[in-house]
Amino acid sequence: MTADIPVVIVGAGPVGVTAATLLARRGIASVLLEKYRAPYPLPRAVHLDDEVARILQAAGVAEQFAKISRPMPGMRLVDAQHKAMAEFNRAGGAGPNGYPRTNMFDQPELEQILLDNLAAHPLVTLRRGCEVTSIEGTGPVTVRYTQDGARHQITAGALLGADGANSLVRQAIGSDLRDLRFAERWLVIDVRSPRALCDWGGVYQICDPARAATFMHVTGDRYRWEFRLADGETAEGLTAPGQLARLLQPWTRTSRTWRLSGRRPTPSAPGSPTGGARAGCSCSATPRTRHPRLSARGSAQACAMPRT
Repeated sequence: MTADIPVVIVGAGPVGVTAATLLARRGIASVLLEKYRAPYPLPRAVHLDDEVARILQAAGVAEQFAKISRPMPGMRLVDAQHKAMAEFNRAGGAGPNGYPRTNMFDQPELEQILLDNLAAHPLVTLRRGCEVTSIEGTGPVTVRYTQDGARHQITAGALLGADGANSLVRQAIGSDLRDLRFAERWLVIDVRSPRALCDWGGVYQICDPARAATFMHVTGDRYRWEFRLADGETAEGLTAPGQLARLLQPWTRTSRTWRLSGRRPTPSAPGSPTGGARAGCSCSATPRTRHPRLSARGSAQACAMPRT
């Protein structure tokens, strides 16, 4: 069997796009098959280390990444009254890989940089709206998929799976995830604030047995809170009118300006990574638990739609 293309990559998120770019810079052609027609527009990852920054350098986007990221100076462990108990300092310039050890960024901005850079590589073909249905063989590999209601297949010398937590590629090769039995549930709130909400650029870990939490400045006007949910608590309950303001109160005196919009996700629509969810809703999921997430610009919006 003759391969149509050297490499097929399933999934055009940051990993898939970076892999395709690195291959192209070495003269190897690839086809990227992506389920969704547009990149996911809301916050997810906000941090990467100097090793990943080195990979971005190899992909040719180090200068662009520097413009949309910032070094994170460390972490402070604080008690329930936000009094510092310990600090882990990561300031002081580049680490052993030539870049800051900790870098804060907004994932949609990073994905756009990677996609813009990818467009300069004619050896890569990006096909969106492709639902992979089957994978056969071990090399060459036959990948069958649907696009716009039509069935297609492509044969490749190698297949790379970058298709996330529910990876069809992982299933095809018989690889399992190791269950670390992490069962905690966390509420993640991303906001954009016209006012500075802290005077330090590091991460605060609130060591409060009653409500463990994390607070961080991401970049620019972007901030993130993460709150551990107690047994029986729900995202809807904690984001009910008045509840969200109380959660954010210790970190901003203007918390009463943050209000629930009352909007909820609508049924999923094909071809969109957010389905039919309204702008501002975002979610994440990990093994054994789902983490509801909120995202806001002037108001918070609850969302409990799992991201797969």
